Amino acid sequence: MILKNINSFVFFGGGTGLSRILKPFIFSNNIPLNSNISAVVSTFDNGGSSGILRSEYGIPALGDIRKVLSSLSSDINSKFLEYRFRNKPLNQHVVGNLILNSYLKKTNSLKSAIEKYKKKFSEKHISIIPSSIISADLVAKFKEELVFGECNIEKIAEEQIDDLYLHSKTHTNINSDEKTIKIIKNSSYIFFSPGSFYTSLMASVLPVGIIEAIKFSNAKTVLFQNRDKKNFMIHFDFLIHKLNGFTPDYIASSNYELRDDIENNYPQTKFIYHDFFSTDSKVHDFENTKSFFESFLESKFD
Repeated sequence: MILKNINSFVFFGGGTGLSRILKPFIFSNNIPLNSNISAVVSTFDNGGSSGILRSEYGIPALGDIRKVLSSLSSDINSKFLEYRFRNKPLNQHVVGNLILNSYLKKTNSLKSAIEKYKKKFSEKHISIIPSSIISADLVAKFKEELVFGECNIEKIAEEQIDDLYLHSKTHTNINSDEKTIKIIKNSSYIFFSPGSFYTSLMASVLPVGIIEAIKFSNAKTVLFQNRDKKNFMIHFDFLIHKLNGFTPDYIASSNYELRDDIENNYPQTKFIYHDFFSTDSKVHDFENTKSFFESFLESKFD
C-alpha cells in the first residue's frame, strides 16, 4: 500500500538512537516517493572529537550529525567515516568529523557543509538539520546544583534531573532557524527517537522556536521508548513538562508492562506494543523497526 495525502516526516534525536529508527523508516515499503524527510539533530556534545573541534573552532558539535549521515551511507563509506584515530596527532578524532569540519571551514556554513558531505557520501535524499548552528552547552539542574556539559550530564543520566537548558558564552538565546521551524510546523508526523534521553533527544528540541513549532503543528507525534524501562515514566513526565504540557499521541514500546501506567496517567496517549529488538541485541533491530513503520503507517491510512 502506498500512502496518500501525507508527505512530511520529521525526526528528533541524537546520533546513535536517531540512526536506529531513521534508516529503517527510509527503507520502508510504504513511504511515498515524494516524501519530505527531515532529521533535526542535536549539536551540543562536548566530548571526544566533537569537543576538541568545538574548543578549537567555536563551532556546534558535529558528532551526532556525522553519525546520522554515516548511517545513510554504504557500509564501506560508513566504516571509513566512523573510523576513530588512536594515535597522535589525531587521537580521538573521527574521519567523518574532520571531513565535515573541512567543508564547514570552506563554506562557512554548517548547512552547506552537510549538503556537500551528503552529496559525497550519502545514498538517500533526506534533510539533516542541525537543531541549532550556535555553539552551546547543555546545562542540567540537579539537586539544587548546575551540571555543565553533555559529558557530565551523562554521568547523572540515571537520576531524576530537575531541569535542562542550553547556555552559550556568545548568545543570549540559542535559536533554531526559521526554515527549520517551518518544516516542523508543516510536518505530518513527528518521531521522537530512542537514545540518551536528556543529552540526545531533549537536547535536540531545546533551541528556541522548536517546542512552539511542535505544539503549533498538526502532526501526529510518536515517542520511541528505549529498551531500558527503568526511568521511562520519569522521562515521559519530563518531556511533557519541557514541551509545556504537549503530550505525544503515541508511545511505541517493547515493554508491555508500561501500558497500564500510560493508559492510567495519560489516557490521551495511545500505547503501541511492538517488538523492536532481536534476541541478541540491546538496540533497535533494523528489520523489526522497519516492520513497525510499515504496519503503523499503513494502519493510519488503510
